[in-house]
Amino acid sequence: MFDALLEFLYPPVCVGCDAAGEYLCRECKKDLKPHSEMCPVCQSASPDYQVCVGCRASEEFPLEGIVIGFSYTDELKKLILALKFGHRSHVSGFLAERLSLLVQTHPHLSDALQSDKLIVTRVPSHWIRKYRVKGYNQSELLATDLAESLDAPVIWLTRRVRYTRSQTKLNRKKRLTNLAWAFWVASTDAELEWDEIVLIVDDITTTWSTLVQVAHSIQKKHPTVKVWGAVVGRHGV
Repeated sequence: MFDALLEFLYPPVCVGCDAAGEYLCRECKKDLKPHSEMCPVCQSASPDYQVCVGCRASEEFPLEGIVIGFSYTDELKKLILALKFGHRSHVSGFLAERLSLLVQTHPHLSDALQSDKLIVTRVPSHWIRKYRVKGYNQSELLATDLAESLDAPVIWLTRRVRYTRSQTKLNRKKRLTNLAWAFWVASTDAELEWDEIVLIVDDITTTWSTLVQVAHSIQKKHPTVKVWGAVVGRHGV
């Protein structure tokens, strides 16, 4: 109801050309570029965005793979900025619909969804950033909207216990250091079964560092579950 009120007061306008009616009009949608399927570790081609066989054998990587919606084009950047900093939280529904299609057509995630084995969660924000800086957590909005679209349960499995500087201008090594001990297992009674899949939702990734740290935190309490990431886009490095 709140989202409906927002759309009534602030009707959707295309972020690409300012046309009324949608956050991205039909013509501007053509400029969205689906991201190629790749291994998140070595970035080589890998079907269904899975960690490839070679990296699975040689790397300690806590995620089974990371599903990526789009490359970081100007159109996607404008949508993300509207969501993160433009106080247009209702953009989340539009982006979550795109993620929902990816999940429903993904062989492993769709199987888990149909078997009621898919759990949706988010990258948590520190309370300072969530309430004082933005007023909301865009990853939480995306996860909630995605779970609703998929009719899947959403559980906040982790919390952010340390306020960290923005990751935007940090390289991969500094990003990992910046996030060290930033996430911890949340106080929840959720007991996950060994064959369930946890899907961590975020807006944009560059080096996977945030998703990796959240996945490590989840597996501390739930070591047998499989963890996947799902992001709207990837900013290439």
